[in-house]
This record gives sequence, structure tokens and C-alpha cells, in this order.
Amino acid sequence: MSTLAKIKHIFISHSADADKKEAAKLYEWIKVAYTNVEVFVSSFNSIECGDEPMGTLVEGLSKTDAIILLMTPAAMQSFWVVFEAGFIFGKFRNQKKQHNVLPIVCKGAKIAQLPKPIQSLMQAKDISEGEGLEQAIAKLDAILKQTHTKSIESLRDTLSHKPYVATPFAIPRRDYEHRPIM
Repeated sequence: MSTLAKIKHIFISHSADADKKEAAKLYEWIKVAYTNVEVFVSSFNSIECGDEPMGTLVEGLSKTDAIILLMTPAAMQSFWVVFEAGFIFGKFRNQKKQHNVLPIVCKGAKIAQLPKPIQSLMQAKDISEGEGLEQAIAKLDAILKQTHTKSIESLRDTLSHKPYVATPFAIPRRDYEHRPIM
């Protein structure tokens, strides 16, 4: 008689507007790198017409075994990322288990810029510093009780990309201060 492995659930928290591409890459990487893993990404998991969005979000959070926070400059400004992290932290704290919140600082963000609840309660890893991504993925391996089977280099490339910020185009103006007033 074969025993099916228990499916583990991972929740990816991100800024839906700014970091959807990175969340998609992380989602794809996890689905290839591990077996028996379901991944919830709120910007992908469609909410049907008439559904309660908060109910779908809470359902995804309730059954998760770990949450990965993609802490980018945009995510640092997101109420929802902090809410989702706090939900999981509280869930595991009430169960007297390790919280399994994995903040991954990327896309040019810095640990010192993290919102205080995340900075104070959870050990973040900056992927631009040393072995940050390796340590975060090793922690995910431990939570899932399996070793990833895909190289992390493509993931590093995607998450390391700093967004291009265009400088405003300026048209030179004449110096009007020295014109005589008529």
C-alpha cells in the first residue's frame, strides 16, 4: 500500500502591481524545484465574480505551511504584505510552532528599510548579500522536508533585477529672473 506524501502549501506575498513578474518566476521555480507543493499567489489565484476577496485571501493564508515575502521597494509600502506576514506569524504563534515567515529582500530594497513588524520579528535575507538566497531556500527546504531540485541562479537573476526608474525629462527654460518688468 503506497502512502501519499502530504501536500505542503506555500503563500507568496508581494506587491501585486509592481512585483507580479517576480512572484510568477518564484511560483514557477517552486513548482519545478519541489514535489507535492501547492503555491498560492493572490494576484494569480483568480477570485470569481461574486466571491469575497478577503475570504479567498484568508483561506489561502489559513492552509499555508510557510509564507515567502518578496520584500521589494514596492512591497515595503504595501499594507497587504504586512497584513499577510502578521496573519501567518500569529497563526503559528498561537499553535506554538515556528512561524515560517521567510522575508526575501530583493530588487534593490534593504533590510534596514523593512516595515518595523517584519524587521523586528522575522529574520530577513537580502539576496544581494553573500549567501542570502541560499539561506532562504535552505530554510524553505527544511520547512518542506525536501531538497530543491532546480538551480537557484535563474531565480537570483530575476529577484536581483532592480527596477528601472526613469528620470523626468526636463526642458531647459530661459532665465526669466533677469528680464525687466514692463
